[in-house]
Amino acid sequence: MLQLVIESAPFSVVDETLGQSVNISWNMFDPPIAAKAWRRWTQSDFANVNLNAIEHPESLLNGIVTHILKQALLERLPRSTGWQIDAALSTQIKTALKTTAGIYKRGVAVREGTVSTTPKTLIGSYLVQIADADIQILNAINSDNFLVVDQNVFQHHKQLFSKRPDAFVIQLDEHSKRLSSVRKIIGGWKASKQSKQSEPWCLIGGGILTDTAAFAASLCHCESEFLPTTLLAMADACVGGKTGVNAEGFGKNLIGKFYFPRKVLAWPGWLHSLDQRQLNAGAFECLKHYIINNDLPAAIAFAQLIVKKELTAIAAVLPTIIKVKADVVEQDPAETGKRAILNLGHTLGHAIEGLSQKLTTGSATILHGEAVGVGMMFALYLSTKLSGLPNEEADKRVNILKLVSEVNSRTSLQIFFAGKDPASTDVIVELQSFINQDKKATSSGRDESQWILLGSSGEVKGPSQTTWTYALDMSQFPTMWTEFLKNYC
Repeated sequence: MLQLVIESAPFSVVDETLGQSVNISWNMFDPPIAAKAWRRWTQSDFANVNLNAIEHPESLLNGIVTHILKQALLERLPRSTGWQIDAALSTQIKTALKTTAGIYKRGVAVREGTVSTTPKTLIGSYLVQIADADIQILNAINSDNFLVVDQNVFQHHKQLFSKRPDAFVIQLDEHSKRLSSVRKIIGGWKASKQSKQSEPWCLIGGGILTDTAAFAASLCHCESEFLPTTLLAMADACVGGKTGVNAEGFGKNLIGKFYFPRKVLAWPGWLHSLDQRQLNAGAFECLKHYIINNDLPAAIAFAQLIVKKELTAIAAVLPTIIKVKADVVEQDPAETGKRAILNLGHTLGHAIEGLSQKLTTGSATILHGEAVGVGMMFALYLSTKLSGLPNEEADKRVNILKLVSEVNSRTSLQIFFAGKDPASTDVIVELQSFINQDKKATSSGRDESQWILLGSSGEVKGPSQTTWTYALDMSQFPTMWTEFLKNYC
């Protein structure tokens, strides 16, 4: 059993059994998906772009790139549509198209003319280690590297950073998880003495910080080390190599890359600075792993630990929770098949996040884990309609999720939607729009969405042996959502 002992400083951890680690290996292609169709980019796509007045001309993420991203998002191009670059385009535009193809929905195939680029094979591994002493944290912070720290973490643990006045401190939330923040981080790195060295970046914060800063590191071809500071980041966000930012008005994590860290050092001492809401948000992602494993007794026990805020016991099960995701990632690192099951609750969850971010600010905005919690409850309801999950089995899992927090209540959802009735037509239309833009969509059409559901015995199950997602005709979504609100909220 792990024992966390907080002594004179809030970051002191004593335990003789900490130091456990989970190894994650990957073998994947870049770009990750072979093209099933091609979108041809020609001069007409840039007729209204003034190449002499490009925003951020010195940046990889310049105005041409943002123009291309916006066009691709407006067209709802899926990952399976490759980009064909017309030979008549200028070198400047060709370079921008290749850069953008590499970061659109974490990479799409690209070819110049009709000649496709041969995919690269990426192989590697890294450890997610549970830190066994605060000295490990101090050593990581005080190494000669580029240090990116979340502002809230920096302010709460100033004593940790006393020897790093050069730390790049940034305030991030879902509203600022955008390309502009990536540019700021890259600018901070270029201005630092560390940009002249080969040391990996050290990223300290929650999932928003590591997603954003690791994406910046990938564009600078720098390795990174993660020191996750939230339960959600330790158990989920730092496991699997996904980096990226949101596209304003379109949805979650639509711009990014697969870029695995060099290592992750998860120190349970950080958990003591989390409020109950942040802890609950992380718990939903952890419970997702238990539900995927169909281990309800363990899910109930974990939910009870969260309610009681028993951090010692929570830290003890972190390796088990991490390993669930690690095992799936090893089988399918590029999310071309089975890794889709880790998106349980995310199809609707990301839509709810997108709408909440559009309508609210501050504490009224739903947290990622909270949105996933609502999304999982909706997925359980859909499972009773589409994949044979008995109602009583769905109820068991919904009730476990509600032990942590009833974020799916009408009152909560109305707050997250700035006072709008969750069943109102405008909310439903907005949710449909965000669902249609989801990065996991398999076609550019608006008629279907893809969902991870549970089968009759409670296991994650697809409609066939080779397909992990169920398609929902979006014309059915308003009825399904309304019935869900009536029966589950």
